[in-house]
Amino acid sequence: MPLVTDADSVLYSIQMNNDLSWYRHEGRNDGTFSWTFNEGKKVGNQWDVKHVFSGGNGIIYAITQNNDLMWYRHEGRNDGTFRWTFNEGKKVGNQWDVKHVFSGGDGVIYAITQNNDLMWYRHEGRNDGTFRWTFNEGKKVGNQWNVKHVFSAGGGIIYAITQNNDLMWYRHEGRDDGTFRWEFNEGRKVGNQWDGACQKLCV
Repeated sequence: MPLVTDADSVLYSIQMNNDLSWYRHEGRNDGTFSWTFNEGKKVGNQWDVKHVFSGGNGIIYAITQNNDLMWYRHEGRNDGTFRWTFNEGKKVGNQWDVKHVFSGGDGVIYAITQNNDLMWYRHEGRNDGTFRWTFNEGKKVGNQWNVKHVFSAGGGIIYAITQNNDLMWYRHEGRDDGTFRWEFNEGRKVGNQWDGACQKLCV
């Protein structure tokens, strides 16, 4: 049951039957068990996808079983209604056969390839779902990213959980233009024993 987080404590979840559900956590500021509705609201169906992640502002990206990258915008993100900019997603990429993929904000998308390269992309068509990118191909910005889980905290900061369950911190200084520049040559270890963390969370 993969989870996707958007802004304002909105969470999306793909159920076992491939329905897409919407939730809002009202207790986001104090950690209380408080939600807008007792149950999630169904906002989509047939979400049988390999990967899914948020692009912010109701934008959701998904990689299909045939490795197409799809763009969606949920117009009902504020109230959990079944309303979308388009009835179907817009295809904005192909051949996205990747291990991990996540948003870096402002249209930036990072992906880890099957050979553990870290790739940078910027989707110029993020606001309207058009097939427009800063570069025709992604830019390689890292290698040897053989990690269990990975996600962005914004501002070029990336966290990764290694195969031995260490939590690593990185800052990509080349986040605006896709250059191979980092705050440090290697990541900084900021935690350990992160076994099982973030297994189905996409931020």
